[in-house]
Amino acid sequence: SMEHFNLPVAERCYAVLGDIAKSRYLHKVNRLIQEHAAEVGGDGANYYMAQAKMAMLSKHFQRAEAILLDHNELDEALAMYQELHKYDESIRLAERKNHPKVM
Repeated sequence: SMEHFNLPVAERCYAVLGDIAKSRYLHKVNRLIQEHAAEVGGDGANYYMAQAKMAMLSKHFQRAEAILLDHNELDEALAMYQELHKYDESIRLAERKNHPKVM
């Protein structure tokens, strides 16, 4: 279901299987997609933030980083690495992008 971006079905499947964390994460992504679709119309599944969140879920962190950076979301990419306790990656990215908080 996730490969075809049928996230409502995937969300329910993970809930039935007892993977509540993944189900809740997908619920948040579904809500993000719906809100974006309501704001701009069209298919919210193409929203870059939803694509980045799905890459994170699949543990494709560099892909998520690339998606976020393509949309000038450096702080989001840094926050992703920090939430994952990947501080070295966060520092690497901040230094590479000359983030003002890097000393």
